[in-house]
Amino acid sequence: MGTVLLAEHVLIKRKVAIKLLHAELATDPEVIERFMNEASVAGRLGHPNIVESTDMGFTAGGVPFIVFEYLEGALLTAEIYRVQGLTVRRALKIASQIANALDAAHNAGIVHRDLKTDNIFLINREDVTDHVKVLDFGVSRFAEDERNLVVGTPEYMAPEQILTPDKVDKRADIYALGIVLYEMITARRPFQNDGNTEALLGRIVSEEPPPLTRGEAPVGLQQMLFFKLLAKDPAERYQSMKEVQGAITAFIGISRPTPVSIERVEVPAPPATPTPVPAPSADERALAPNVSSKPRRAPLALALFGLVAVAGGFGVMAIPPEQTTAATTPTTTIQDDADQIGTALEAAANANQLKAEGLASSPMVRAAVETDAATLADMQRDGDITFAVKKGEVLEIYQKREAPTLLIRVPAEAASVGPTPGVHVQARGGELVVSAAAPIAQGGMVVVASPVDLTTIKQRIASHALAATIDGLPEPVRLLEGKTPGTRLTVPIKSAGDLRMTLTVEVARAAAAEHNRFAPIRYAAWGLGGLALLIYASLLLKRRN
Repeated sequence: MGTVLLAEHVLIKRKVAIKLLHAELATDPEVIERFMNEASVAGRLGHPNIVESTDMGFTAGGVPFIVFEYLEGALLTAEIYRVQGLTVRRALKIASQIANALDAAHNAGIVHRDLKTDNIFLINREDVTDHVKVLDFGVSRFAEDERNLVVGTPEYMAPEQILTPDKVDKRADIYALGIVLYEMITARRPFQNDGNTEALLGRIVSEEPPPLTRGEAPVGLQQMLFFKLLAKDPAERYQSMKEVQGAITAFIGISRPTPVSIERVEVPAPPATPTPVPAPSADERALAPNVSSKPRRAPLALALFGLVAVAGGFGVMAIPPEQTTAATTPTTTIQDDADQIGTALEAAANANQLKAEGLASSPMVRAAVETDAATLADMQRDGDITFAVKKGEVLEIYQKREAPTLLIRVPAEAASVGPTPGVHVQARGGELVVSAAAPIAQGGMVVVASPVDLTTIKQRIASHALAATIDGLPEPVRLLEGKTPGTRLTVPIKSAGDLRMTLTVEVARAAAAEHNRFAPIRYAAWGLGGLALLIYASLLLKRRN
């Protein structure tokens, strides 16, 4: 639409960026309206994550311009492909700021409609890296604007922007943020533009994005991204950027930063410089007290004390030593094991909660729950509804009027989970099972339960422990069966919600060590006795000399 120039205010010497519309477009009323729309949005929001507009006007030739704050940094697009994909934690923090900016825009009745990585700028602000600035509200839509326009960048368009552009609302920005988050993590867009725009728009409407491939992504992030941000139906997405922020914040807590290796270097202290002591003068020697050089008589009591002390030391040796053992694995290692279990529980709970919420918000499921189990079964048989579950996962849908009534369980032969609201952890068949429930608006509930994959944690514990058990549930969960008794260590599982769960681990004992609590007395007696005898001997020698 125009050219961006670096400028400087001639009086206050402040650098600014001036966006000048191309002269050939300055005669198109619709283009001018979009251009001025951007100035209006950026000027009225005043949000720290939205680029600030400070002035606007027209040149002598009637060409409009906008004055923006000058930013030094990089486009998000350039940073993504420079590092070949951001870390999950960094991507989530950037996405949280974008959601914060768009929440302010949505509260003002403004939909961006062209959110993409090219419209997000990263700057350093007050020593904080990756401070986000959202740019280019040129095609944004106000709530009262009802024009039927297909606008935006194809790769980031929500399906409704293509099918029903007159009904686009803030949920289109939520979809675009999902595309941006996907691109930040994978360094690719889920739907690539190969030059055939019509085919691209068809894939956006009908195909699912390729799965994430980042191993560091928390369990459940893909479900949140696909079911709550990139859902084809706007009703199945999060309904506000405030909800998006809450979900992203939860995953930031789960996703841990990559540890930084810090090399510790011991710097030796500088050697002390001896202070020279001057020799006394003749006057000082004359003033010194007259000390007799005649040796005193060596006291016999001193020798007697020395002999008694040495003998007492040998007497203490007769007391038998105590046998002590110590654990070979420190408590900090076991606490790390417990923290990993807590993280796995939280990740499973988040994933199940997101899936339950996605199904509970589905119009088809809501319609079926309003009727009966037979209707739901017919819809499933006819392919109107498909319930896909992973290995070990159980899905239940309840109709709740006077009392909860089970409408369907997938798989049908699975053990019952139960219509209990919230998130719960159970021990079942020697493994941990996490369940999460979401209410259905018309009166019902979706419950999703799945076992927690503890394979990696079990392998880790087996490398330094003899036995391990998770306690605090009605029945313990044995992670590692032990045969040889060892030293027992118990640490809390900090991230297991309201349950008082603990990890109890038996570790190998160190070789038995002898410990005699009277040993210090023995050594003290020998030392004092030896010192007394040494002083007595020196006094005798002086007297003889």
